Amino acid sequence: MVSECYFSDEKLQQKIFFLAKAPDFVPREVFRQDYKIYDDPECLESRMRRPKLVDGGYIYEMEGVLYFLNEDFQEASPLFDLHQLMGDLYSFSPGTFRTCDVTTDASRMLACTDEGLYEYDLGSGKRTMLEPAYFAHHEIVLEEGDCACGARDFRFSGPVKVNYGPDGQSYAFLTGTEEADWGDITGVVLRAGNGKTLYQKETENMYDFKWVESEDTVYLAVFYVEGNGKKILERVDLNTGEVMAFEAPNAVYWGGNACCVVGFLDEDRLLYINYEKEDGKSKNVFEVYRLSSGERQDAEAAGEADWELMVLDVDGYDTYSVWYPN
Repeated sequence: MVSECYFSDEKLQQKIFFLAKAPDFVPREVFRQDYKIYDDPECLESRMRRPKLVDGGYIYEMEGVLYFLNEDFQEASPLFDLHQLMGDLYSFSPGTFRTCDVTTDASRMLACTDEGLYEYDLGSGKRTMLEPAYFAHHEIVLEEGDCACGARDFRFSGPVKVNYGPDGQSYAFLTGTEEADWGDITGVVLRAGNGKTLYQKETENMYDFKWVESEDTVYLAVFYVEGNGKKILERVDLNTGEVMAFEAPNAVYWGGNACCVVGFLDEDRLLYINYEKEDGKSKNVFEVYRLSSGERQDAEAAGEADWELMVLDVDGYDTYSVWYPN
């Protein structure tokens, strides 16, 4: 787990790595690195806010540079300068998170840009356009008394969030507009490494997607809301292309962000935080939901249990660490 800490008195920004290990899973600091000194921490640019697990360690970004931190948390070394690699495309106007992803061998990177979705060869620096986007500047014209708060001086339509599949070849991305960081997500696309479309859906109420790995296959779980308000999860089998639709629990859809905060125990069981439980009904806010039956149950252990750690992602800008009985 990684924390971004800003110390106002020293005007110092730090990235701090914590490790949680069995059997107690108490986080302990294992690595710390300084940023430059800034007057305002909001001015920090970042393409890859969360570390990516790769072969032999982790990749993370600081000040536009991708670093490799070995798995023993002993040494961090710079790998690629994203400012140099991407040039003007480094800054992404819609301002969403999860705009970049790298393969586990750190050889290739996906990046959402104002021009569209590119794949970069991190060895040669060569880039390939995978999905185009529409981008155009325009003048903000205000009538007397109007407020320009939140107004954008551009129009955008294209990929806004992206992830490689577990195979490192397929990839999925969300599409959106210039207001994507406020939740204006318009669709989801899943493509194979050869560019073939495996799944595509457009809706005004698209939320999120998650990768689900089982013993036999990999699934893409897509979350959206139908016009009648019904919450839906569509599960796509990457091997066969089969799509199955299920009703999803309301609690995984977090308001204010187009994201779903949920993990998978397997392809049929979801683990999530349900703050909608009645006060006093249960101190345990964790819940398990079975897609095939719609059955819900509290996540709790009676007696001895094998415990594991799951990290729930909040749209790429925050995480929750959950210790749960397997």
